[in-house]
Amino acid sequence: MNFSYKENQDAGNTYIQLSGALDENANLPDNSSVFPGDLILDMENVNPINSLGCRNWVIWIKSVKAQGVIKFVKCSSAVIGQANVLNGLFPDHAQVDSLFVPYLCSACNLSHKVLVNSKDVFVNGKIGIAEEIPCPNCGGSQSMNISPKTYFNFLRK
Repeated sequence: MNFSYKENQDAGNTYIQLSGALDENANLPDNSSVFPGDLILDMENVNPINSLGCRNWVIWIKSVKAQGVIKFVKCSSAVIGQANVLNGLFPDHAQVDSLFVPYLCSACNLSHKVLVNSKDVFVNGKIGIAEEIPCPNCGGSQSMNISPKTYFNFLRK
């Protein structure tokens, strides 16, 4: 899917919803001026991501200026995967507010993602969100379809 974005102003903040392939062809939003208020970047539909897309993203995000805080919301698994191997995907001064955690049911093979607040991921240094949840399809048990120790590692940086 081609990369695209929608930019809106709401309550004095700038909200940009990104979607599609973050690759060498992705046209990132214009950042030649200062974004008013907080800059909220919705990353839910960013997938896939390749190395050239990461390079362009890091250059772009380093030059972004906002009057307020830069916040990342609804980060996809593709984004989290890159954040764990690439310093600079999320600038040090930015906040990651929420991310999706993939779960898989061993009984019916239903796979789905659950949105979690990043503040809830670690409680007293341990994983603070459920590693197993009830399957909404068959009532069985769904487990995280990732390794929690590695998937959430970027939050410790």
